[in-house]
Amino acid sequence: MRRLLLAAAALGFVASIGTAYATPDTSNTVEMWNLASVPTGDQNSTDPVQQALPSAEAAILSAGGTNFGSVAYSEPINYSLNPGGQQSAKISQFFAADSPIAGLPTSCDPSCGNLQLTASGFASVTLFEFTFTTTGEIFTATHDDGVSLFADGNTATDLLPVSDSAPTSSETTAPITLTGGTYDLYYTAANGTPEDLVTNTVPVPAPPIGHGLLVLLATGGLLFGAKLFERSNKQRSYTPAGAAA
Repeated sequence: MRRLLLAAAALGFVASIGTAYATPDTSNTVEMWNLASVPTGDQNSTDPVQQALPSAEAAILSAGGTNFGSVAYSEPINYSLNPGGQQSAKISQFFAADSPIAGLPTSCDPSCGNLQLTASGFASVTLFEFTFTTTGEIFTATHDDGVSLFADGNTATDLLPVSDSAPTSSETTAPITLTGGTYDLYYTAANGTPEDLVTNTVPVPAPPIGHGLLVLLATGGLLFGAKLFERSNKQRSYTPAGAAA
């Protein structure tokens, strides 16, 4: 029983190591589609312009929106714009809400940064596409509003439940395992603040040196210690034949 308890402690310690190594993904590029003034008929949560999907690109442009093309942008995908209450916000405020603070991408000049990012009543909306590359990871995203995730260049297979792409209050996606490669993460800012997009990832498989070695040492050391503890107890409790009681 004692060995089982120590084995469980080893596994718990390993799990805590994995949690400690969770970090945001870092983007390779960013592209935006902004509709600063949404037509009245499109001001609802089910309208195509409000969805965090590749199909929203054309919908936003058809409604009079603007595309700010894909540019290199190496920043943590770790945005949290929450000034309190449901407020309007500008594009520049979203990028400044990165942690650490990020500047505007080169496709977005100061006039672009002053455009309305989001407004209550679905009156302004902005769609983002971030690309990122991984060697393999367990992926989750906390978002307000919607998100979707595709293997780079594939706009047919959403790796997240399609319900995650609709505007919502703050939610965290269920963990999924991504193999090595590049991915397209779509995010929509709609219906006023808060506007949050925080990726939280644990690399897999762990490298053999560093994290992976630490896990092996932690597990092996605790289990080896359990064996020695058990052997020591047996020796102390052994009474030779003929010895006084």
